[in-house]
Formats: sequence, structure tokens, C-alpha cells
Amino acid sequence: MRPISGFVDETRDGRQSSVSRGLEGDEDKEDNFNKMAEIEMSAQRREIKEVLKRKKDDEERRIAAEEAKKKRKME
Repeated sequence: MRPISGFVDETRDGRQSSVSRGLEGDEDKEDNFNKMAEIEMSAQRREIKEVLKRKKDDEERRIAAEEAKKKRKME
């Protein structure tokens, strides 16, 4: 296994070093991953809410148009 570009494998015996395994700064990576996941989930929730609102508005307009059409036929 080769180490990440720019880092030297200090063991020089073919085993993975902590650098090439990515053990340096794991907490920061995890925090960044969690923050990005939260941002992505918030964006998806917002998008879903917008889609559902549009569908609801479209359905209400369709129903109102049908009622108006029925009302005109009755007159």
C-alpha cells in the first residue's frame, strides 16, 4: 500500500503506516463528514417540502377549477 501523496511511509517494511491508513485527523474528518451530511439532509428536506407544497397547491387549483366549471354549468 502506498502512502497518501506527499507523505512518507516511515515503517519502510511494506506495512501500512498510520498516515497511509488515514488515522491522522480522523475526528476532523468525521466532524466534516457529519456537517456535510447535515447540510445535505437539510437541503433534501427543504427540496421535498417545496415539491410537496407545489403538488398541494396544484391540487387545490385543480379542485377550484373543477368547482368553478361545475358552477358555470349549473347556471
